Amino acid sequence: MTRGLLTSVVLRPGTPADCDAVDALHGRCSMRTLFNRYHSGMSTVPRRWLHRLLNPVRGTTLVAQCGDDVIALGQLLHTGQPGCLEVSLLVEDAWQRRGVGTALLRELASRASCEELVAWCLPSENSLVRTAARAGLPATTRREDGLLRVSIEPCERARMTPIATVVAEKTR
Repeated sequence: MTRGLLTSVVLRPGTPADCDAVDALHGRCSMRTLFNRYHSGMSTVPRRWLHRLLNPVRGTTLVAQCGDDVIALGQLLHTGQPGCLEVSLLVEDAWQRRGVGTALLRELASRASCEELVAWCLPSENSLVRTAARAGLPATTRREDGLLRVSIEPCERARMTPIATVVAEKTR
């Protein structure tokens, strides 16, 4: 890709057919990014996890795709608590801070029929709080069980903002 070229990023539901692309996404992520997402020191994701990421039993998965590459993944999972869904994001390092995570979170929030989205982060990690703010979603935090519990309100503003395509600039 040429430096400075605008590239279309499409948000769409993830499917089991995306298994290899999501595996490649994990391979392009740094250990720090993977640790922040999974809270463990793994360098690869077991193949059986890929299927669960793309076809969760109690939730939905969206991917952000640029060309043939899946560059980000977002999930909403039922927590068993009424009115509460868990949200998680993974954005490839080269695409972080380019609006991809914001668009994914906004789209997930627009699909959520709940009162609260909750995410679990490492205590020193505040990127999801910043992402929620950029998405126009009110968020609060508190420490719980050694982690940072981020509570996000999927407000009407997010629900009224349909996201089909994000344009982001990537330099390689």
